[in-house]
Amino acid sequence: MSGIVRHDGPALATLMTYGMTSAFFIAIGLRRAPNWINSAGRDARGLLLINGLTIANTFLVYVILLNVSAFTYVLVFFGTLPLASPCCESVWERRIPGGSRMLGCGGIGLAACVSSQTSLSASLTGVGLSIVSAIAGASYLDVSKDFQVKTNLGTSDILALRFIGTIIFAGALVFQEPARPVLTLGAWLTYAFIALVGSVIPLYLLQKSNEWIGPERTARLMPLIPLCARFCPLSRRRSLLRWRISPS
Repeated sequence: MSGIVRHDGPALATLMTYGMTSAFFIAIGLRRAPNWINSAGRDARGLLLINGLTIANTFLVYVILLNVSAFTYVLVFFGTLPLASPCCESVWERRIPGGSRMLGCGGIGLAACVSSQTSLSASLTGVGLSIVSAIAGASYLDVSKDFQVKTNLGTSDILALRFIGTIIFAGALVFQEPARPVLTLGAWLTYAFIALVGSVIPLYLLQKSNEWIGPERTARLMPLIPLCARFCPLSRRRSLLRWRISPS
């Protein structure tokens, strides 16, 4: 993923990935388009907030991957998300002092910088932007939950509306580039795979979790993702090793 971002640039990678994601959810819910328009009129502020926070959350990912590894981003983003979540403010006030909050975020950032294999300036840039992205992501959970309650839209409906601003923003950046990008069939297939595995499926599950158990509990579960990301390659290596040493 980071390789294709370095090759095509963050703007094109954002446009392709989330353009395909948005197209998927629009296609499966096109019959409910009148409800989307009515809901946008009912809570225009919520829709604008959702799109603005999504721009900050999604576009920054590809800028971050130019500076640090994907695992460093995952470690900082999902580790910081519960601490950054505005819906956890009451929990912080009762159980966790403000200094501990800052210490937690700083500890995660320091660990990521130490473990990062890039230069110090690139590591600081990547970690700092990852924390900003986590704040935007945590705010999105809270805002989208309120928007969904007010408009009574389904999970796929929210995702169909979520990326409009991101597509416009990334598209404007791409069309401002002097050299228009030309994508091969392999690049289209790669972006389709990234959109499906890295966006459509996890974002649908995240939004559904936000709908069922709320932003606070959803944010608390996010640190499990880096552990799973670290565990999956290990499991694949063990399976491959067993396959290689098994008698034919």
